Amino acid sequence: MNIQVKAIENLVNSFNAGKINEEDFFRAVNNSVRVGLDDVRRMKAFNVKNEIMVGDIVKVNHKKVAGRSFRVREIKRVKAILVNPINERESFNVPLSLIEKF
Repeated sequence: MNIQVKAIENLVNSFNAGKINEEDFFRAVNNSVRVGLDDVRRMKAFNVKNEIMVGDIVKVNHKKVAGRSFRVREIKRVKAILVNPINERESFNVPLSLIEKF
């Protein structure tokens, strides 16, 4: 994340010095911000993936299932399959970014 901040500072300095035009400046800033957000999302998914295991009881940060708990059946690359511990037929394919451990 610190690398992205330094990259944006260098872009601002180049823009103020007149080395790059406005369109290229905004395009480069947008790209730097997008890369930074992707890194943050990737790290959050990595942390959740390391935190939960199959069989753990978790909650989902979503209004549709607010206040309910689920058991982790399977963990995939970017999503996890969660099942209702009471009713095994009720399952959800949930992004790792929405899962929180109790």
